Amino acid sequence: MEINPFLDPTGKEQSPAPMVYLKENPAWEYKLFIRDLELDNAPGEDEINPFGAEGWELVGLFVHANMLYCYFKRMK
Repeated sequence: MEINPFLDPTGKEQSPAPMVYLKENPAWEYKLFIRDLELDNAPGEDEINPFGAEGWELVGLFVHANMLYCYFKRMK
């Protein structure tokens, strides 16, 4: 049986995903935000939204021994 990649699980036809073009060799820069959760709450929208406004994308979270590490990246 051939699988049609443009059908969703219910059998309805879907549009193909849009084509995304990137620079040939994109260069990234990274930002690390660290928070001690024993001393303060997790960051809220009011703290994270300014990063997004500057083009930063949250790409990873890590918690170790009550320390929260938020990893951001953006294209140079």
